[in-house]
Amino acid sequence: MDVSGNPIDAYFIPRINSSSAEVERRELQDTYRGVWEAEYENVIVWITSKCQYQDDIDKLMKYVASVDEMIAAARNVMLSEWLDVYDMHPDDPDRNSWGNGTRSGLNQVTGEIYRNAAILLIEHCEGYEYREIDYSKEHYE
Repeated sequence: MDVSGNPIDAYFIPRINSSSAEVERRELQDTYRGVWEAEYENVIVWITSKCQYQDDIDKLMKYVASVDEMIAAARNVMLSEWLDVYDMHPDDPDRNSWGNGTRSGLNQVTGEIYRNAAILLIEHCEGYEYREIDYSKEHYE
């Protein structure tokens, strides 16, 4: 993943990849999701503030709904893949037995989807500025 194009990835990805402690990696993955979700929401608010017509707002809300659907679908697929539960019936309660590491991995996947959705808009909408925050002081679960 290219980390040179935005400040969030430049901060988090090297730390996630080099973390030797599982607890630290999970905290970074959880916070990565939270920071990207907040940035994505900020982009949506920024674009909404530029909209003068309801039709444009409606189109933007369809974009938001499609991102939400993508997150749900990706999390389901990744969970099945990581747990390798394809041979278990979807209603089997053991199919959904997973721990904190999997939760944080899913949070990172969610963050990557928010990242992609935000960057798509940021790169094609002139004038947006990333929020200036100290990522080391952010914490999400």
